[in-house]
Amino acid sequence: MIKKSLIPLVAIYKIVTNLSRLIFGIMIFFYKGDLSRLLSSLFRRELTEDSNDFLFNFISLHLNIPSTKLVLLLAFILVLFSSLEIIFAILLFFRQKRGAIGLFVISLLWIPFEILFISKFLVFHKTITFILDIVVLVILFKIIKQFQNKKLKKSC
Repeated sequence: MIKKSLIPLVAIYKIVTNLSRLIFGIMIFFYKGDLSRLLSSLFRRELTEDSNDFLFNFISLHLNIPSTKLVLLLAFILVLFSSLEIIFAILLFFRQKRGAIGLFVISLLWIPFEILFISKFLVFHKTITFILDIVVLVILFKIIKQFQNKKLKKSC
């Protein structure tokens, strides 16, 4: 049995993480898919403080810059999925079953992308968010089962 206080916590977690994804996707569109320009502007302050910055050098050296069309397509998918997850998280916050189902499906679709990202760049915070996303998927599954049980109890 899932505690009722866990439902808004899951919804808020998903809203916050997807707002950051949404902002990043919009930034990619703003820079017209030029990832090197985007990265240099994101890390500009760090580069002026330390030109041998480990994080920037690690990302820029390990990032294979794909074609602009592919980057824009992936940014579109990022914005679309993040927007849908935000909408479903808001519905879940108001305890609607379709919010839980939609959030479960979209979160499940993110898992292969997260595994791919972790396999390319083993980043500690990304590993933690991956584990949290798995926990959230289990919680969402239990929430959906509770919605179904309530519906069965009402019909009997």
